[in-house]
Amino acid sequence: MDSLQKEPFLKNPLGTTLGQWVLIAVFIAVSVLAIHKPLAKQPAPPLKIISADLRYATDGTYMYFEDRQLPGADPATFKLVGDNTYYSADKNNAYYQDTAIQGAATSTFVSLSTADSLGSEEYAKDSRAAYYDGKIIQGSDPATFSVLNSDGFFSKDAKQVYGEGSVIEGADSGTFTILDSSYEKDKNAVYVGQFVLEGADPVSFKVIPDHNGNYDARDKYHTYYFGNIVK
Repeated sequence: MDSLQKEPFLKNPLGTTLGQWVLIAVFIAVSVLAIHKPLAKQPAPPLKIISADLRYATDGTYMYFEDRQLPGADPATFKLVGDNTYYSADKNNAYYQDTAIQGAATSTFVSLSTADSLGSEEYAKDSRAAYYDGKIIQGSDPATFSVLNSDGFFSKDAKQVYGEGSVIEGADSGTFTILDSSYEKDKNAVYVGQFVLEGADPVSFKVIPDHNGNYDARDKYHTYYFGNIVK
């Protein structure tokens, strides 16, 4: 009996002691916790405001319009176009607010905004076309395109007259004239906005500035009030 030795307590085939098993278990637990521990949230880089109205900003990686990211915009070459904040451009695209204008020629893209025409801020052009509200004006000639009135409703080029970027069918670009806030005319017709005033004579048609409330224009056939025939 004395020759028999007691087996070590909790001895195992690998010869690992209880203390060693405890250390191994602690190491594994710490490793698992480290792997699954959520990364500390990094603070967002500061935004640099680049427009006076605070609508455009960059964090150095992305461009933003208000609270929306401008997809694909390049902060290094991004700039506002003209005096307004409707249009912008970089080496990749021209933009209307937060929307890229597909196919715009960025190297020649300019705003048509002027200080005396609030409505002109909706207009821009490049070497291939004119734009209104960020959309191409179909058939426009950028070389001769211009905004006609202070509210920006009318524009024209050498070929056509436009109302809010749409062609006014039949209007003559060479003779189209804005008479006042209600009436326009050319050699062919009188217009109320984009619509022909049927029956009106463009040669004799005149606006009556100090009308008595009964009519505000007349021609050799009729008197008119806000585009309607009075008599």
